[in-house]
Amino acid sequence: MKIPGQGGLRVGIGTRVYGAVGGILALTIAASTLAALSFSRVGDTMRGLVDERFPVVETSLELAQLATTASAVASQLAGAADDKAREAAVARLAEGDKRMRQLIEDLAARHAIDPATFVRPIDLLHDKVRQTDEATRSRIAISRERLSRAADLAKARDAFNQIVMPTVDEAQFNLVLGLETATEAQEPDRIKATLKALSEQELALYGASLSLVAEVNEIYGLLREVIVLNNRELLVPARERYQALAARIGKGLGAVEKTGANAKRSAATEAVVAFGNGKDSLFTLRE
Repeated sequence: MKIPGQGGLRVGIGTRVYGAVGGILALTIAASTLAALSFSRVGDTMRGLVDERFPVVETSLELAQLATTASAVASQLAGAADDKAREAAVARLAEGDKRMRQLIEDLAARHAIDPATFVRPIDLLHDKVRQTDEATRSRIAISRERLSRAADLAKARDAFNQIVMPTVDEAQFNLVLGLETATEAQEPDRIKATLKALSEQELALYGASLSLVAEVNEIYGLLREVIVLNNRELLVPARERYQALAARIGKGLGAVEKTGANAKRSAATEAVVAFGNGKDSLFTLRE
């Protein structure tokens, strides 16, 4: 039984309740939809970080590390003591160059960098490495040549000593024996003749040979110094000393030859002196 004046009120409340419930449901659906969209965007952002940003950062760090390593290896190349160390450094630099170019291509493909900006420094580094390699190759070759020439010089000096020192010893022996013989003689004329012969032959040979040995060994020491000189400015005074010694050796050899010609002695003497003469001299090697 409807109460007059109450029916409309009852219907209005129900409608409002259902309307409120419907509104809450609609709001819940909207919130859920918004949350789903938000989570989707977060997911997209995370995927963007993982798929795009992180690889760029990782690749950039590797590129920087390779550049730092290349700089260190380039220093090792410049200081390489032999071809084995030089070739190892060149191989590492070539591998690093190849990898850096690959990384630049990867970053460019991800639109992270302008490749030309990064390729130019790598090309410059490549040219510097090539120049350093050529300089190091030349330095090692010169060092190897210096060691070889030093060994040849030592052999020439030893050959000289083997030829001349027996002559010095023999002249000394003959001189001592001649003096003993002269003192045993009773006649003044015989003593005088013996001493004169000793002075003209054995004493002259002994003195000249001894001087020649001293001067050749001195020029040998000078040439050894030239081989290891680190300052090219020192080559000028060294060359002047060499020229003075060479002139004295020439005179000394002439004095020895007057006492008796010896082709082997002359050749051995000239062989030592020759290391400082001509376009293939030790001075030319150090210039």
